[in-house]
Amino acid sequence: MRASIFVLSVVYAVAYAAPAGQLFNRASTEDAVAYPDTYKRNPSEDAIAYPDSYKREASKDAIAYPDSYKRNAAEDAIAYPDSYKERREAAEDAVAYPNSYKRSSEEKREAAEDAIAYPDSYKRAVSENAIAYPDSYELHINFVGGKVKYIPLHPPPNASAEVHSANDWTFDVGELERAISRRTKMLILNTPHNPLGKIFSTRELHTIGSFCTKHNILILSDEVYERLYFTSGSPFPRIATLSPAFFRNTITIGSVGKSFEATGWRIGYAIGHADLIRYMQAAHVVLAFTTAGPAQLAAARGLKAAEENGFWEERRWGMQAKLESLCEVFRELELPYVQPAGAHYVMLNAGKLRIPADYIFPEKVDGKSRDWKLCWFVLQEAGVATIPVSASFSKPGAHVGDEYLRTLLRHRQASKDHGCQQPPSITQHDPIFGFDLMIRLHRALKRNHRNKSIVQLFSSHGPTFCAPSSTSTKLYTIEPKNLQTIFSTDASSWGVGPMRRFAFEPFVGKGIMCVDGKDWEHSRTLIKPTFARAQSTDQHLEDFEKHMDRLIDLIPQDGSMVDLQPLFSRLALDASTEFLFGEALGTLKENGLSNESDDFLQAYNYGQYVLGKRLHLPKWNFLTVDKRFRRSCRVAHAFVDERIARAQLALRDYQGRDKVRERYILARDLVSQTIDAEDARNQLLNIFLPAHEAVGVALTNTFFNLARNPEVFTKLRQEVLKAGAEDRPWTFERLKGIKYLQYVINESFRLNPSIGTNTRMALKDTILPTGGGLLGTSPMYVRQGDVATTSFYALHRRKDVFGEDADIFKPERWESLRPPPWSFLPFGGGPRVCPGQNLALTEISYALVRIVEAFEKIENRDPVTEFIEVYKITTDSGNGAKVALFAEHE
Repeated sequence: MRASIFVLSVVYAVAYAAPAGQLFNRASTEDAVAYPDTYKRNPSEDAIAYPDSYKREASKDAIAYPDSYKRNAAEDAIAYPDSYKERREAAEDAVAYPNSYKRSSEEKREAAEDAIAYPDSYKRAVSENAIAYPDSYELHINFVGGKVKYIPLHPPPNASAEVHSANDWTFDVGELERAISRRTKMLILNTPHNPLGKIFSTRELHTIGSFCTKHNILILSDEVYERLYFTSGSPFPRIATLSPAFFRNTITIGSVGKSFEATGWRIGYAIGHADLIRYMQAAHVVLAFTTAGPAQLAAARGLKAAEENGFWEERRWGMQAKLESLCEVFRELELPYVQPAGAHYVMLNAGKLRIPADYIFPEKVDGKSRDWKLCWFVLQEAGVATIPVSASFSKPGAHVGDEYLRTLLRHRQASKDHGCQQPPSITQHDPIFGFDLMIRLHRALKRNHRNKSIVQLFSSHGPTFCAPSSTSTKLYTIEPKNLQTIFSTDASSWGVGPMRRFAFEPFVGKGIMCVDGKDWEHSRTLIKPTFARAQSTDQHLEDFEKHMDRLIDLIPQDGSMVDLQPLFSRLALDASTEFLFGEALGTLKENGLSNESDDFLQAYNYGQYVLGKRLHLPKWNFLTVDKRFRRSCRVAHAFVDERIARAQLALRDYQGRDKVRERYILARDLVSQTIDAEDARNQLLNIFLPAHEAVGVALTNTFFNLARNPEVFTKLRQEVLKAGAEDRPWTFERLKGIKYLQYVINESFRLNPSIGTNTRMALKDTILPTGGGLLGTSPMYVRQGDVATTSFYALHRRKDVFGEDADIFKPERWESLRPPPWSFLPFGGGPRVCPGQNLALTEISYALVRIVEAFEKIENRDPVTEFIEVYKITTDSGNGAKVALFAEHE
């Protein structure tokens, strides 16, 4: 007797082989399954389809590898170090049958050879789709012309009223006998059972095995939850281990993904007699592709290590603790449930729950059975996601599941340990994809009041609420404690890479704006010296001064209307490019841009426009990558590459100079730290993305407010003239010392923040300290992949912090206002706080000082007094800043 273990796409192989009628007739099965009729075979081909029939060396050298590449056992060891030994041991010790079924050394050797031991000369596809979901069996069997009959499990008489064990559900032997005919080829068994959690007893398995042996019926035993059983004191019963006759007729299905809670790996395995496994191997070669060899080797190592280190016991213990916590809640609610003996589901009997007669269901749910409606009702009213059980039943028996909801043992324990509760939820008509809120915000965006729409949501639902969908939850919060957690104390659990990197990388590369973890630390380390040195801000003012001189020369002196927005945008461009690259674009000069600079600016503007689209369409790159975008990327990259090359040349001259008075240039500093020009380009483009707009937007928004509050402009001018009477050069510290100037800047940032919202994704399961429950004071459990959005626009208008007049422009409030920590965040906070905030504040302060020195009065020239927002990466004034400025009369 020979046992084989095989890594494969299990049900595909079984489904194809089973209906053939003569499973052990090689002449018919090989032609039908392994090879198309059009492929005429000779005896040597048997060695390929059925490796154990011949020497492995013959099949490998003849077909698996071209004649030009002959391999032997020694070469195997080179290509896959230790893989033969480890896979063989894994097959023998970890995967193969437990000690209740003893196998000879010869059987073990052949099992290892027929199983995982084969290297990638045979590509092993590994799929669990047909294993994990019972309905997949029916689909695949029907696909090849088979017919499925179901044998139902029957609940005990008191199932709807009392807590009972999943093992109390039984099958009727008479129903099994009546379902059998002379055409029956296979019985599919699932233990531990999904979704019930039943583990078939040894007695039940003997009944099934004996019946199948009598009628010469194959058994496919789906045991993907084999490592997750809660029966203490006895091993997990396997039908194939109960007798040699059962073993010869049984294919056992296992799952590495399920065992290690890593289903994304899609690695499973089949165990059975060599005479059965060989047919699966033959079918598998042409039906499935392919899990990488290293992943299979890792699975084999993992199985062995789990046995050696007690992993299975530890996992069972942890899952039992979660099970008890969940069931405790059901007992408190006096709801009966099915106590599972295995797997990670609990079936809750929700027959006591009553849905109001006039409750409105969406069309997709309205025509479904009661358990579907219960799932929808519980999700909407309690924020708890469950699964309808009737979907797991055959149609004749689906009514049995009408009162049951399936719950999962995953997050409940951590949630319970911290007293977590769900935050208020937006009522949505689309619970699957959660499109409701997205459509609402998109419409608000088109009407240019997205920020106001978000404020209204917070007003209706409180400072924290959520919009759940089937895949993740979108959280919205302006609670300072939550913001501190997300941005600072638990910042490592949150990131931007999964959301931004796809959109950003083709254009600006991998840099500080779109990466997390070590990549972010690398970027931060490279650019930090630029903004950390105090002297850089003062030295930068010397260059910024000439740009301001040019801007003031372009403002009419006689009170004619001027839109300051494009002028401030050009100012920010010239200042940022000189600071980053060492030379300004020159947009404020009389002769304007050079052809090269103009090409770069147009390319960058279009690239940034497409970048915004890509942020909203993260998986639809074919809709956003057009010829113009690709050209824009090339132009922007070439422009920056040329500046880096110049910086590398200038670095040699720079070394040895007096660096105390030498102006500081980021490109030069980057090339002094790294020899990788592409890395330097990525960092520069990532910094340029916010730097070329932030100051211009802030100045525009500030003068928008000053034009509508001319008395503030007058008061600011008085304070500036008083501070400037000393006739000394303006420095960062002197500018910071003008208190009313800081009040004006703070108030403008508060009322019209340049960045309206900030979004982070949970990189792992974590907890936020507040916002859950009816009172909004309980912690919230956050799953990996959930998204948290903060609206600075709404945060800065909280009346409990900034007063009842928080919606108006009033710099005087800052004379006594000391906002609580994390309630005023013009530049964000925590490790990812804007590294250039001091530089930006210096430029904004200096620009304001120079303009109020030069002009004694301001008037509004915009007939629309309301701020019309244009939402891009920043929040711009849709109407610009149309003003009249009057120079002082001499």
